[in-house]
Amino acid sequence: MAGRLCMRATLRRGAVRPWRRAALAVAAVVSLAAAASASDPRITRIDPPGAQRGGEVTFRLIGDRLHDQPQTLLLSEPGIELLRLERVDNKTVTARVRIAEDCPLGAHHLRLCTETGLSNLARVHIGALPELSEAEPNNTVERAQPIELGVVVNGVVQREDTDCFAVELTAGQRLSVEVEGLRLSSRALFDPALVVLGPGRNVIAKADDSQPTRQDPCVSLVAAEDGRYCILLREVALRGGGDHRYRMHVGSFARPMAVFPPVAEAGKPTEFRWLGPAAPAETFTATLEAGAEAGTDDGWHGKQLLPAPQERSEGGLGAAPTGLPVRVANRPVAVESEPNDTHQQATPFTGPAAVAGVLQRPGDRDFFRFAAKKNQTWNLRVWARKLASPADTVLRVLDARGKRLAGNDDDRGQSDSYIRFRAPADGDYVIEVAENLGRGGPTHVYAVEAAPVAPVVEMNLHEHQRYVSTTINVPRGNRTAVLINTRRVDFGGELECGFDGLPAGVSIDAAPVAGNYYRTPVVLSADASAEPAAALTRVTARRTGGGPLTARFKQQEWYVRGQNNFPTFSYFAHTAPVAVTTPAPFKIRLVEPQSPIVRDGSKNLRVIAERDEGFENPIRVQLMYHPPGLSSNRSRSITKDQSDVLIPATANGRAGLGDWRIVVIGEANHGGRLRVSTQLVTLTVAEPHLGLTLSKAAAQQGGEVDYRVGIEPRTAFEGEAKLQLLGLPPGVAAEPVQVAADATEAVFKLRLAADARLGRHRSLACRLTLTQAGEPVVHTRGGGELMIDPAPKALAGKPRGKRTAGRPAPGTRSSR
Repeated sequence: MAGRLCMRATLRRGAVRPWRRAALAVAAVVSLAAAASASDPRITRIDPPGAQRGGEVTFRLIGDRLHDQPQTLLLSEPGIELLRLERVDNKTVTARVRIAEDCPLGAHHLRLCTETGLSNLARVHIGALPELSEAEPNNTVERAQPIELGVVVNGVVQREDTDCFAVELTAGQRLSVEVEGLRLSSRALFDPALVVLGPGRNVIAKADDSQPTRQDPCVSLVAAEDGRYCILLREVALRGGGDHRYRMHVGSFARPMAVFPPVAEAGKPTEFRWLGPAAPAETFTATLEAGAEAGTDDGWHGKQLLPAPQERSEGGLGAAPTGLPVRVANRPVAVESEPNDTHQQATPFTGPAAVAGVLQRPGDRDFFRFAAKKNQTWNLRVWARKLASPADTVLRVLDARGKRLAGNDDDRGQSDSYIRFRAPADGDYVIEVAENLGRGGPTHVYAVEAAPVAPVVEMNLHEHQRYVSTTINVPRGNRTAVLINTRRVDFGGELECGFDGLPAGVSIDAAPVAGNYYRTPVVLSADASAEPAAALTRVTARRTGGGPLTARFKQQEWYVRGQNNFPTFSYFAHTAPVAVTTPAPFKIRLVEPQSPIVRDGSKNLRVIAERDEGFENPIRVQLMYHPPGLSSNRSRSITKDQSDVLIPATANGRAGLGDWRIVVIGEANHGGRLRVSTQLVTLTVAEPHLGLTLSKAAAQQGGEVDYRVGIEPRTAFEGEAKLQLLGLPPGVAAEPVQVAADATEAVFKLRLAADARLGRHRSLACRLTLTQAGEPVVHTRGGGELMIDPAPKALAGKPRGKRTAGRPAPGTRSSR
C-alpha cells in the first residue's frame, strides 16, 4: 500500500463492525432519509496541536460533519501509531496514538476516514521537549509566566495581546526559542514575532521571519550574564484571536540556519556541516535516497528535511524542532573551490551535475566552468529560496572569455533562477551565480543543477471546489471520477495515467490524455463486496508506446490564504488519498451517444438515476469537463419525481475532432456533499455532414422571396436531412425543407407580412437535422442576411428629396 501508515481503528470488544451494521440496516429496509449519515467530513482544529515524542497522547479532532463512525487515520509520515478512535459527538472525534521515540520531528499530516469519506488534510507537530500550556495573565513583563529551559509552551495570542515568559539563565548558557505559528495551519493569517529581553530589560534578540522557519520566528543566543530573561511573543500587526495558536520551543538546542552543501547525490554518503551563529562546529555524514521525500511546504520534488542536530554539549536539552531542506539529485555534486570570484577562477565540473556554493559576503559572485557540445541544450536551475536560503539569485551563462550569453533573475514568479541554454559551439562555458541586490552572508547557500533536456510530466488532481484539495471517496458498488491535469515538458504525444496502491476492490477506467490536450478523466469503481479501507496512492503516467519519462505529482493544500487568495502557507502532497466508503443512496448512468456531435452543432446527453427507497433529494448533474470547443448546461438536476434528465451540449466551429471520453458527475446533499459519477462513455466530435453557406436577400413588406442556402456534401448519410431557418425577423415565415445527402442547394420560400419589421437583419441561421443510429445530429450555421424594404404603396404621397436626419421638414415647426 502506498500509504505508509494506514491503520484501522481498534473497535471496542463486542461492537458490531460499522460496515456490517450498515449492511444489516439496508437488509432491514431502514429509510435512508432518516439515517444520520454525513458526507464530506471536515477537520477545522486539532487539540492539542502537537505532542512530545516517546509517549501516548489523545488528540481531539474538531470539525464539521463527523456524524459517522470513524474508521481509520490516514497518516503521511511514519512514527505515529493509532491505538483507538472514538466519536464523541457530531463535531468531535478523539484519536489515541502512540508516538515513537525516534518519530521525526516537525509536522505530521493526517486525514480522518469515516464510513462516508475522507476529511481534509490536517497536521500535528511532534516535538522533543515536554509540553505545557500558557497561563494567563502573562501579558506584561511583570506578570511573565516562569518556565524552565527544555519545554514546549502551547498558547494563544489574542487581539493586541503579548504573551510573556521568564526563564533564569547563567552566563554562557544558550537560549534557543523557535515558534510554530503559521505552520500550525489553523487557517488564520498569523505572523508571530519574538523579542528577548535581558536582565536589564534591554532587547538582546528579536525575530519576525527566520530563514529555516519562514514566517515563524526563531532566535538563539548565549547569555552574557546571570539573571532573568524574558521572552515576548505577539502577532506582528497586533492581530489575534482564538485561532492564533502557537507552540513555542524553549531550550538550549542548537539552531543552525543552513546546511552545506544544500544538495546531495542520491544514495551517496555526503559530508555536511551546519551554518549559522548557533550551529555546531562538527561535520557529519548522511546518505539520502532519491524518491523518499514526503510532501513539501513549497511543492518542489526531490527535497528532504535533514534533521537538525542534537546538541552534544553538557546540559543539552533537545533537538531543534525544524530540520533543514536538502535537494536530492540523481547526479554527481561538485562543491565550489575558493577563490572562484572571476570567470578565470571558475570551479570546473563535468555535467550533468549539481554544483553548490555560498555567497559568503556582500557583492560575492561564484563561477563554475563546464564543457558543452554545439547545439547541446542544458537546463540550468538554481535551488536557493526553495531550500530556505535568503539568497535571491541571479544566474548568467558566459563564454570562456567572459562574454555574457544568457541570464535570468526570477523563473515564473519564483525567486530562484532558471536558464535553458543551447551551446552555440563546442567549448567551455561558465555559470555565474550572484545575489540580485548584492547581499551575501555565511548562510546564503545555493545549488545549481546542470542537466540535459529530458521528458517530464507534472500532474495534479483538478479541484472540485476552488482552494479545496481533492479527496477520492468511492462508495461500495458505485463509482466516482477525478480529473487529472498534466503539463508536458520537453515532449509531446499521448499519455496514459493511473493509480498505484489502490485499496482492495477498487478498479479504474482511465482515458488517455490526447497528444494535443492536457487533462483526462479517470473513473474509480468499488466492488459491492469491497471492505472499507483507505490508502495514499501514487499517481502514475507513461507515454503511450513507451519511452523514458519522469512523472511528478503534487497536490496543493491551501492552509492559509492571504489577500487576493495569495497562498501564504501551503503544503504539497505527492500522493492522492483514496477511500472505500459506505454505499451511496443513488447511482447515475450516462446513455452512450450513438451518433456524433458535429462542429457548430448540439446534442442532448441523457443521464439516468437509480435511487434507493426513501432518498428523494435532487441530484445535480454536469459534465466533469469539456473537451476542447465543447460546452454544456451545468445547472441540470434530477428531481425526486424524475428518473432522468437531458444535458444540452454544444460544439463550436473549432471543436477538437475525434473520440473523447466523457463522464458526468452527480452531487446530492446527504448530510454533506456526496459525489458519484457515471461510467466513461465515448463522444465523437465530427465535421458536419453538409457544409452550409447562407446568402443575402432582399424583399418588400407583404411580398415573397426565395432564400437560397448553398450546400457542400461532405459525409454521406441515409435518408433526408431537414433544414430550418432560424432568426427570422418578426413578420417573416418559412417552411422547413428536406434535402438529400448529394444536394447542392436548398431554397426557402420566405413570406413577409405587410407589417414585417423593416431594416437589415443579420441574424439568419440555418439548422440542419438528420438522423443517424436513431439519434438526431444537429448542425447550425449562421451568417445569413435579409433586407426588408417598405411596400411600393407605402411610399405614395411621401415628400421627395433629401432631408437631414433630425431636422423638421420645410414649412413645419420643431416640436421644441
